[in-house]
Amino acid sequence: MAVAIAAGFTPPQVVLGGVAKAWPTGTVAPGLLALLDDTLEGFLAGARTAAGHRYHCVRLRFPDVGSRLGFDTSARGQCQQLAAALLDAHTTGISVGLATHDHDVPMSQSERWFAAIRSLLSGLDEAHPGILAIVECLDLGGGYDADCLDDLLWGDLGKALLSYIHDRMPHCRTVILEPGKSLVQAYGAIIATVLARQTPDEVCVDASMAELPWPMAHRPVSVWRHGRWEPLAGGTGIIAGRCTAETDVLATSVDIANLAEGDQLLFADAGAYDWSMRNTFGTATVIQTITDQNATS
Repeated sequence: MAVAIAAGFTPPQVVLGGVAKAWPTGTVAPGLLALLDDTLEGFLAGARTAAGHRYHCVRLRFPDVGSRLGFDTSARGQCQQLAAALLDAHTTGISVGLATHDHDVPMSQSERWFAAIRSLLSGLDEAHPGILAIVECLDLGGGYDADCLDDLLWGDLGKALLSYIHDRMPHCRTVILEPGKSLVQAYGAIIATVLARQTPDEVCVDASMAELPWPMAHRPVSVWRHGRWEPLAGGTGIIAGRCTAETDVLATSVDIANLAEGDQLLFADAGAYDWSMRNTFGTATVIQTITDQNATS
C-alpha cells in the first residue's frame, strides 16, 4: 500500500487483497476502492470496521487451482456459507463484491477462462438463488495476455462478459481488471522493488506471476547497483511475488544475500517472446517463385 501511495495513487484507486494487506503497519488504510479477503471471517470483520471502503469483496479460489488462498466454493455447503456472509454484510449497508484470479489467461484459453467464471458464479447462485443480485463489484484479476485483454476491453469476449453480468448480476456497478501482464509483454522485462526479506533465503517484491508469462526457475534477474544493472549470481535464494500465493515465485537459485528492502530488481524474459507470437503465420503474399534447382525452400 505504501508503495502505491508513493507512486501517486490515492486510496480510492487502490484494490488491496492478500494475507499481507495490512503489512507492515498492521492496519489497512481507509477509503479503498475495494478490500479483498480470502476468508469469511476476515470479510465480515473488515465489513464491520466501516473504514469507508467502496466495496468489500470475498476473493474466491479459481476453479481447479490448488492454493491455500481464496475461499473454496467447490462444495455446496461452502457456497451457502459464502452467500450467508454476503447477505449479512449487505443488510448492514455494505456494498459487497466477489473477486477471483487466474494468473495465466492467454487468448487461446479465453473461452476456458470465461466458462470457469460462469461456473464459479452459477454454483453460488444455485446454492442460494438470487444471491448474485446483491453483488455490486466483480474483480476478475489479471494474467491476461495482450490479445486477451484487448478482446475483453473492445472485442467479443468483453461483450459476452458484460452481457452475462447484466443478466446475472443486475446491481454490479464495477468490474475490475488488472492489465499488468499485457503491459509488460511488449517490453520483455519488469522492474520491481524489494519489499521485505522473509527468511535468509527469501525476499518478497512488488511484482507477481500475474505480470510474468510463466514460472521460470532460472529467470535472469539483475539488481541496480552503481548506476547499472548487475546480474544476480547463482545461489540458493528465492524471490517471491507480492500476491503471497505459494506459486508466486518469480525466481529461484539466485544469490540474494546482499539484497535489501528498497533495492530495484530487473526480471528478464517477461513476455517479449509471447508478444512476437502474435504474428499471424501463413498469410504472407507470394512475391516470387524460385524454380532454380538449387533452391531449397
